[in-house]
Amino acid sequence: MAHVLFVCRQNAGRSQMSQALFNRELAEPADVLVTMGCGDQCPYIPGQRYIDWDLPDPNDQPVVQVRAIRDEIDVRVRELVAELDAAVPSSG
Repeated sequence: MAHVLFVCRQNAGRSQMSQALFNRELAEPADVLVTMGCGDQCPYIPGQRYIDWDLPDPNDQPVVQVRAIRDEIDVRVRELVAELDAAVPSSG
């Protein structure tokens, strides 16, 4: 079984939103680690595929801005799910 780990240095909500949106799509798990603007401060796990999503920190932002960040994460998660689904060979 493969897994996706969303990592956010300040734990300000981006990784939690990404995980929730990913789980909502009921996507097949994947060997991908998505970082969100933490650069070299994010944990490094050898052998993992990394994608960095440079997203604004929603901490102390007005609700309208947090919703815009959530919507951008939703788009990126859907794109990631589509990419991962396309990479999985069909069993038919």
